[in-house]
Amino acid sequence: MNNSTPLSSIFRDWLLQGVYNRLSHQDKILELIMTTVTELGPALTSISDQLTKATEEIVNALANTVLTPEAEAALVTLKTVAKVLDDLNPDNPLV
Repeated sequence: MNNSTPLSSIFRDWLLQGVYNRLSHQDKILELIMTTVTELGPALTSISDQLTKATEEIVNALANTVLTPEAEAALVTLKTVAKVLDDLNPDNPLV
């Protein structure tokens, strides 16, 4: 019994290894989340640009057209969606 490692030391080592494993796993998850967040900005910008272009094309195409109430409502909805998506990605993000 004198040559064996005390039970408290074994438990401490086991507990520390568990904490280390957990932190290591959480670090990998955080890295994945940050990568995803970093990729989100350019993706939203691209979608916003597409929606802006589509909105301009639709507005220009309809400029001399008398719209039905349904078409007018659809155009308002399109503008609203484009605005919401544009607002998701700040024009001047804080760095």
